[in-house]
Amino acid sequence: STASQMIAIASANEGPGARYIWRGVADDGSEIVSPRVGDAILFDASSSNDGDGVVSSFAWDWETDGVYEMTGANPVAWHVFSAEGLHRVTLRVADDDGAVAISSQLISVAPANAAPVADFTWSGVSPDGSRLAVEPRLGDLVRFDASQSSDSDGIITSYLWDWESDGSYDWVGTEPMVSYLFPAAGSHLVTLRVGEDDGATTEKSRVIAIGTR
Repeated sequence: STASQMIAIASANEGPGARYIWRGVADDGSEIVSPRVGDAILFDASSSNDGDGVVSSFAWDWETDGVYEMTGANPVAWHVFSAEGLHRVTLRVADDDGAVAISSQLISVAPANAAPVADFTWSGVSPDGSRLAVEPRLGDLVRFDASQSSDSDGIITSYLWDWESDGSYDWVGTEPMVSYLFPAAGSHLVTLRVGEDDGATTEKSRVIAIGTR
């Protein structure tokens, strides 16, 4: 007689699918549409899947140079680029049967935000608004002009004035010119802080001499 047996042949391993999304994240958790050098970028490969098993590992190659700098079971990774330009980021996923798949995207990273330049001039002015030819004295109005402050990659959005450099900003505004009447004669260290549209600030201080009457 002839014996027969049933042999079960399993289907071939399908292999995983590698997918990811990314976004820049600010310190307050808001999204950065165009990340810069130094910005944190979140990479999320949660949408990667495996039709006949599970994705067991996620490996990240930040420059697609063949070196996977980060490998683990967590689909979420963070990275900060130290250089501007286009960076091709490659994700490699592996499933529980050892099959792998890769996915790459180009990430555009802008130069780091340049801090603004703070500077100002000052002069005593007479009651009619004309500039005094001599140093201001007690009771004279002093006009401050910060219009020469600049930001190479954005715009100046705020001007803060600390009349005695005691850490308390006495005047805050969006216009570069302001006037002040000092209550006492002597040397006064005045500090200007300018802010720009990306949140960076810079300070500049000058000594203002107020004479006696």
